[in-house]
Amino acid sequence: MLKQRPYAGKTRQDVLFQMSQGQASLDSQDIRGRYSDCLMDITNKLIQLDPKIRLGSNGIEDIKRHTFFASIDWVQLAERKIDPGFSPKVRIYITISFPKNYYLIR
Repeated sequence: MLKQRPYAGKTRQDVLFQMSQGQASLDSQDIRGRYSDCLMDITNKLIQLDPKIRLGSNGIEDIKRHTFFASIDWVQLAERKIDPGFSPKVRIYITISFPKNYYLIR
């Protein structure tokens, strides 16, 4: 959404090093001028390093109650009654399945 990562780095090791150095915050004036306070708030709460204070640490309801999602009717969304507004034209349908331990293999 913001087209900017909270940590800069050319390699994964660079990013991990920056993460170990402290909490990121997307709060600079140039970013604030382009995006709403609500978007900045949810982004900063989602990138908290401390999982105990990260948005969603008490369950998905924390995220759903954030003002960023205030216009979403979660019941209608779950029932697929909300028009997506945009549906891309899909030419080829592909089903991909991964083994349950796929991410552990890497």
